[in-house]
Amino acid sequence: DTLVILKSLSSNMKERWSWWAIAVVLALLCAVDGQLESSDEESVTPAIDGRRTPTVFLAMLARNTAHTLPYFFAYIDKLDYPKDRMYLWLRTDNNVDNTSAVIEEWIGNVRHLYHQVDYANTSEYTITDASTPYEWSLARYDNVIRLRQAALDKAREVWADYLLFIDCDNFLTDPQVLKVLIAEQKPIIAPMLTANRENSFYSNYWCGVDERGYYKRTEEYLPILHRKNRGCHKVPMVHSTFLIDLRLEASTKLAYWPPLPSYISDDDDLLLFAHSAREAGMAMFVINKEIYGFLPHPQDHATVEAAIIAFGHFKIDALVDFPPVVASEYITTPIDDTPNDTLGFDHVYMINLERRVDRRNRMFAALEELHIEFEWFKAIDGRQLNDSYTAELGIKMLPGWKDPWGDRPLTKGEIGCFLSHYFIWEKVVEEGWKSILIFEDDIKFVPFFRDWMELMLEEIRDNGIKWDLIYIGRKRLFIDDEIPLEGIRTLIYPKYSYWTLCYMLSQSGAKKLLAQRPLEKMLPVDEYFPIMFNEHPREEWSKYFWPKDLITFSANPLFVTPTHYVGDEYYFSDTEPLHVFKTLNSKQKEELEERKKKNYEDKEEYISAVHSEL
Repeated sequence: DTLVILKSLSSNMKERWSWWAIAVVLALLCAVDGQLESSDEESVTPAIDGRRTPTVFLAMLARNTAHTLPYFFAYIDKLDYPKDRMYLWLRTDNNVDNTSAVIEEWIGNVRHLYHQVDYANTSEYTITDASTPYEWSLARYDNVIRLRQAALDKAREVWADYLLFIDCDNFLTDPQVLKVLIAEQKPIIAPMLTANRENSFYSNYWCGVDERGYYKRTEEYLPILHRKNRGCHKVPMVHSTFLIDLRLEASTKLAYWPPLPSYISDDDDLLLFAHSAREAGMAMFVINKEIYGFLPHPQDHATVEAAIIAFGHFKIDALVDFPPVVASEYITTPIDDTPNDTLGFDHVYMINLERRVDRRNRMFAALEELHIEFEWFKAIDGRQLNDSYTAELGIKMLPGWKDPWGDRPLTKGEIGCFLSHYFIWEKVVEEGWKSILIFEDDIKFVPFFRDWMELMLEEIRDNGIKWDLIYIGRKRLFIDDEIPLEGIRTLIYPKYSYWTLCYMLSQSGAKKLLAQRPLEKMLPVDEYFPIMFNEHPREEWSKYFWPKDLITFSANPLFVTPTHYVGDEYYFSDTEPLHVFKTLNSKQKEELEERKKKNYEDKEEYISAVHSEL
């Protein structure tokens, strides 16, 4: 088109136009033509303040992470940022698994989406001083430092606006996170990522450092971690995942290697970079306004197999706060041919209200990850109960029963909960099952749940222990008074307890629970169990039941815990009315605060017990 116009100009207007004027017109037309030709490409790249979206250089290092990469890449896939403005830089080396094959498959399928993909397997640099694939040896530190410096150099070379360092076991669940970080306009900024491990205080920032640049405990850390103090906070250290504004002149002074003359600490990539940032005047920030993602608690695994098992639990643990972690569509889903089973039970049930889809999806994913074959039992919904239905079942309340905390009668939710368990007990007797396992849907699994269960079942078999009911998860109220079984590592005699999170039930146990005709004197199911093994403190209620001979034990330590405790930010009960917690008198409020404190102490004691065993 430009040539046609030019010919027209030259033939029809050469009498009045000089050749230099025609040349100017040609240049202008070529510029317009070029803009038109690139309009389709630019239309898919949104603008910020009328300018093209900034370019982002993603630097990723992977070693022996074949088990995490399919899931890590899935979150990279979902980032809501123009991929034609992203430059991917990946390096891997010294693998004993198929990390490189996973990377290469993903790259082969997504390369066309990104501005550029720069990948290399640099295994010519061999790490010889590490005793395990995951040990942080001196050679590994040296290798990581030099690779990070190479990424920084390359990002500058290609004139990237921003550089995002991200570890390949960090998971950015918020698709908007890149836009959020850029909008804050900070020199160096990290989205706060947390470890989804109960009682873990690990994250990707520090609020204090000592004179050598190492972590120092401060009062500011926990309020930021728990989002009591939300915002964008200036901190002396961010790591693992963070964004650098390379447009700033001061960013040219950032370096991993060689260390600055003023550096006096060890060869550690975190410390080296943070020191150079301080010297350059590039302040670090962490943002915790929303939930941006999660990362694993650091562990030095002895083998790849151990790392895979730990990552499996990590995925289960993450389900409490996030949707199921799924693999990238651009990678063949890792084949796990481990068959599901029932852990040796005749049947496994998971009780869940049909309207609680969120909990159901989480439990389905968790049990699948644990390779447990189960049946979803649709819980009886208290909201749908009516007088005619309860009368048909012969349901009557236990005389004199009132909730000790709410000073109220049984709720419809508690009636529905009892019936859900009751109908399963009937099924056990009808089918003649020797034993079953029951899960509720508001639980978290301890690390190595299957291993714990298998160890306990083995001890029961080897020692010929007769049982009717065994708690796998519960609320312990008299911990100091509970006695372990002599010579048994995993069982204890329980005292009065709350909750029915998860338990084993035998044929004889189901018969004993049904024989009492409990629908005719109903109370909450977690009050019924202690009555039946004769450990309930309220005689005015327990006197209505005889014999109280349910042979009951409890796993020790407990193998499941609640996803949330009373008083937690996201605590919600399907059985107790919310107004109960709003109408307590002053004494009851004090008791509730003490109960919440005890919950936290129980969590700490439980975690300590589990990890000492592991």
